Amino acid sequence: MIETKEATLEEVSEYLKTVGKRGAYTMQQLGRISTFLSAWNSESGKQLLQMEVGHLKFLGDKLWDGTITEEEKSLFKVRKQNVEHIANLMRMKELHVNRVKNKIGGE
Repeated sequence: MIETKEATLEEVSEYLKTVGKRGAYTMQQLGRISTFLSAWNSESGKQLLQMEVGHLKFLGDKLWDGTITEEEKSLFKVRKQNVEHIANLMRMKELHVNRVKNKIGGE
């Protein structure tokens, strides 16, 4: 499961009262990111992420010991980018939730 900080409805309400229209960007980003991450928290999403990480580890081991093919190098690069994308979205969600909790304007 992809666990990230969450903001309560009360915190969001207080945030929007404090920062006004500047908070719209943060709310938009939180909604977009949360929707994407929630797909990875479904049972199928968890299995896909586990498979992705497992394949990445397998290909990383082959890269490390020098037995990787050119095709596998390409697969490694794509899988690594996929996992990095998910990790970046998790960091962005944390950043936006911290903005809400600390009542800092977005943009």
